[in-house]
Amino acid sequence: MTEKGRIVKMVSQDQEEFEVEYGVATMSTLIANVLQDVSEETTTVPIPNVNAQVLAKVIEYCRYHYEAKRIDQSEEDIERWNKDFMKVDNKTLFNILIAASFLDIADLLDLGCKTVAGMIKDKSVEQIRELFCIEGDFTEEQEAKMREENNWGSEMSQENNAAQ
Repeated sequence: MTEKGRIVKMVSQDQEEFEVEYGVATMSTLIANVLQDVSEETTTVPIPNVNAQVLAKVIEYCRYHYEAKRIDQSEEDIERWNKDFMKVDNKTLFNILIAASFLDIADLLDLGCKTVAGMIKDKSVEQIRELFCIEGDFTEEQEAKMREENNWGSEMSQENNAAQ
């Protein structure tokens, strides 16, 4: 069977099936390795760590990028699409990152990490905690004491700024 007409069935952890073209499916190194020795026209691959909602998003990403390479899509168009694609809630974003890591889709993992980096750029610790709903490990009094005991970092920063 040629790869052109070959279909891969991907089954999410919640047992939803997705029929995906071979070229799209093999954008995942994990799936490419699984399919390497299988010659059947249709192959079913369980994806135990990814729910249907997130798997659908991952497939959408892979399908777009597979087609973008085939038609030689401009980098500007791809960047614009990627930016729109990553406009998801934080829970979905982190689930996409986990899925990209599990499925070994390096470009999607990089895109997700860049998205998170952009979200925290120039934010204070407090702002990052609020953004990601992270509770502090210490009470306000404990944090104030630690800042007081460890303010040498801010003193050095002020000295460096003054020297410049």
